[in-house]
Amino acid sequence: MKETYYWVPWFKELSRKVAEYADGRQRDFLKVAKSIDWADDGKVAGQIDEHKENFDPFTFLYTVASKNNMKSREKVYRSISNVFELQQSIREEEVEYFVQNQLIFPTPTPQNLLFWQNDRLRERNPQLLWRLLKFTVNGLGEVNPDDFSGALKIPNVGVTKFTETLALINASEFLSADQHLLSLKIDQFERVPDSKKKHEFSLETYIEILDSVKKFFPDCKLYEIGLFAYKLSTEADKFQPNLSKYFQVSTNAFDDGVDRWEDFLNNNCVFTGGPYPQLIKANIGSVVFVRNGEYDLYGIGVVSENEYLEFNGWADNRKIQVIWINKHQGSTERSGLRRGFSNVNTLTLEKIEVVAPYRRTLDQLRRINPSPPPMNIHPKNQILYGPPGTGKTWHTVKLSLAIVLEKKIGDVDDEDREEFKNFQFDISEDNPDYRGQIAFTTFHQNYAYEDFIEGIRPTVKDGDIGYEIRDGIFKKLAIAAKDDPDKKPYVLIIDEINRGNIAKIFGELITLIEDSKRLGAADAKEVILPYSQKSFGVPPNLYIIGTMNTADRSIQILDTALRRRFTFFEMMPETSHPKIPTDIEGINCQKVLESMNRRIFSLLDRERQIGHTYFFGIKTIIQLADVFQNRIIPLLQEYFFDDWSKIKVVLGGNKFIQEEVINDERLDDNIDSENKYYRRLPVNDKEWTNSENYIQIYQI
Repeated sequence: MKETYYWVPWFKELSRKVAEYADGRQRDFLKVAKSIDWADDGKVAGQIDEHKENFDPFTFLYTVASKNNMKSREKVYRSISNVFELQQSIREEEVEYFVQNQLIFPTPTPQNLLFWQNDRLRERNPQLLWRLLKFTVNGLGEVNPDDFSGALKIPNVGVTKFTETLALINASEFLSADQHLLSLKIDQFERVPDSKKKHEFSLETYIEILDSVKKFFPDCKLYEIGLFAYKLSTEADKFQPNLSKYFQVSTNAFDDGVDRWEDFLNNNCVFTGGPYPQLIKANIGSVVFVRNGEYDLYGIGVVSENEYLEFNGWADNRKIQVIWINKHQGSTERSGLRRGFSNVNTLTLEKIEVVAPYRRTLDQLRRINPSPPPMNIHPKNQILYGPPGTGKTWHTVKLSLAIVLEKKIGDVDDEDREEFKNFQFDISEDNPDYRGQIAFTTFHQNYAYEDFIEGIRPTVKDGDIGYEIRDGIFKKLAIAAKDDPDKKPYVLIIDEINRGNIAKIFGELITLIEDSKRLGAADAKEVILPYSQKSFGVPPNLYIIGTMNTADRSIQILDTALRRRFTFFEMMPETSHPKIPTDIEGINCQKVLESMNRRIFSLLDRERQIGHTYFFGIKTIIQLADVFQNRIIPLLQEYFFDDWSKIKVVLGGNKFIQEEVINDERLDDNIDSENKYYRRLPVNDKEWTNSENYIQIYQI
């Protein structure tokens, strides 16, 4: 099975040997080329002699690779190995494997012998091709853009022929930009022009294509992806990756503690140490995931041959040949998974896709062989509610990206978050091509229908004051969603949704946002807007995400207006969140938060606790002191209406709040209670950086 790619080092070494004749030794090269046993009654040697002044290395190498013009490849390849004294000489059994499986060069579809020749020999520029050969052997980074474009200017040489030969010379760094690549369904391949527009194809365009391949099939060799595309294109009836049924295999294949990943890689195969019914029944085109232990992923392969099926059962010397499409080693251990994958029942696509390079590959496999679209997993209207600092606003970014990218929320990673700014909705109308899909607004006490839907606003033109109807953010986004020809999802994020007057802001549209009342639904409704007097409805591809701070207003107040029309998701403090430090000079901040919230719950209610994000990013006790001085204690003052005795209880009676007694005889007769008052320590007091005060919060 290792023989699949033997042609790669063989042709690269041959190309390097040929390149040694580039500097003034072309006549010597002609003699060597003519001395090869071409096994075709001298036809090739005769044409070499006929066109000796214009014979170039690209024609030579493509001729060697041609499938249709040699009576006996075995004899030709053996002769070439001897003539050029190649170290990568192909053994007889390997040549037989090549011939039987047509794997010497699976990508091109060669035409006539010496296809580089044409009637306009003066335009051949063989010196350019000799120069280009030297740089191609050395790698993509050595190729000159002018030489690249110059080769394409040669008559009868198109993008396909040219890049096929580049891939033949150095298959690790070059890929054939041919019709087979279209089967990968990567958008950049649409930029490959036909022969009539080859002048539009530059080295920069070609590099973009190669980069896109590497992105979707990480850490794989380009010749592996070339073979994958070739099989997708030529064997579409049986070689189709199908993610509805997939298999997994451990690198500890024989359960003996020996890691066999290198065997898998070197031989382009996987195998198992026992007759496990799942893996050994994998059909051609099946997807196989390679794991190491419970959390580490090592690769993805697509089955091209299964000896277990071919020879009716398991044996320890049989294997499953695969084409590698992902060889990235990634871990899911820090992704929040409670369980890894140790057997076929615990390995799921959802777990695999938490590693971004694997998600990109699987997304591309779904494009190659699409399955029916999944059911909508995101409610049209939802509200995230909870105490302050629980990450509600931060979570809206992830949730809105999941909606516009049409993913599950668990599939959105940090790389997706970096793209958030590219999805932000442009409220102007200066960009008709793409205005973004995500808009953001914040409700407050003065926010009104005129800000949200439409209203009359004053304008000044030539010194005169006039009035115009101006659309609000909701109406603008709804129109953009309705007019989108692709019906992409759009999202409106409303921060602090409970701080506004919902009835006043939404008006009659509070009914129209219901799923059943949206445009296209069975009970769709439209209204005439009061200012513009135009008909308006809410499209089905507009999503609304609100955040609600339960410490600001009780959720029960909004039940009547929103409960039936929104799905509510509670976000409470996570006292054991991994981003909360557990050792700041001996202080366990997770225990600090847990203890304070337990007391707040007892003294007030569960809706006015302290969120976990208050403790994110703390690395020193000075930073911890700053959080308590400027964020936590002011929040407690708000919660308890400056009742410092209760604040002191929440803090475990530590020294941050000082209790003092007023000794004044003139007050004793007028005050029934004890003459006590409380004061907060000054910000420069050393007790703020005394770890014992923080430890006291949870150790009492």
